[in-house]
Amino acid sequence: MKKVLFAVLAAGVVSTAQAQKAGSILVYGDASYNAAKQTDDDGLPGTPDVITKNRTWNFTPGVGYQFNKNWTVGLNFGISGTQQIIDNGVLTSNNRIREIQVGPFVRYTTPINRTFFVFQQINISYLNGKRTNHSGAPGVADVIDTYNGFGINWMPAVGVNFTKYMALNFGFGGLGYEKKNWDFDGPASRVNSNFMFTFGQQFHVGISANLGGKSRTHGHHAEPGMERRHIDTSDDSEDVAPKTKGKKSKSNSSDIDE
Repeated sequence: MKKVLFAVLAAGVVSTAQAQKAGSILVYGDASYNAAKQTDDDGLPGTPDVITKNRTWNFTPGVGYQFNKNWTVGLNFGISGTQQIIDNGVLTSNNRIREIQVGPFVRYTTPINRTFFVFQQINISYLNGKRTNHSGAPGVADVIDTYNGFGINWMPAVGVNFTKYMALNFGFGGLGYEKKNWDFDGPASRVNSNFMFTFGQQFHVGISANLGGKSRTHGHHAEPGMERRHIDTSDDSEDVAPKTKGKKSKSNSSDIDE
């Protein structure tokens, strides 16, 4: 058996190097792609290898309003897909699933210091998907099944600020629940419920940005190290006589008789 596995997982999160700004807009997202190829050889002469290719991908952006340094509320979106192609040397089947999701989210962020922060996010999503099975046999129509439902998941993550406005965050799984109502090609239907515990089984990173918000240096308040100081612009090379106040002093010189 030969296996070739190629996986790309990209992500991040953007935040300020200090706490997130009240009244700002958070835009975030993560994307992933995974491809695997497996070749099975039964060892019999003249028997073709069975080649299986699997691909999965997803893109999950979101946008939210940051009420203060801790709370963010917004909408999350998602589109994902899986595909499995099996070639046995005679027929090539192609089975694929596409899913979209949309719903609200709430995030609570806890700054640790100027470099590290942690957050917890809860997503509630409406799910809609389609599964297409292509057998590869001549004259056989594709079988198309659809579903809709909802999902809820809780995800903790750790963030690391690397510039004033940018940071990476690292997720490592969470808890989730999904319920899908399947409508099969034909009169049959089915309801699937799935509870997910993925701590230590998933890892992701993503990218996001803070837009707008109240500046922390507006008004008379300044952050530490940003105190306002008066700058003396006078030229030290010139001596300027100080002005005296009050009446002019009378001359102390006396008249000399010749």
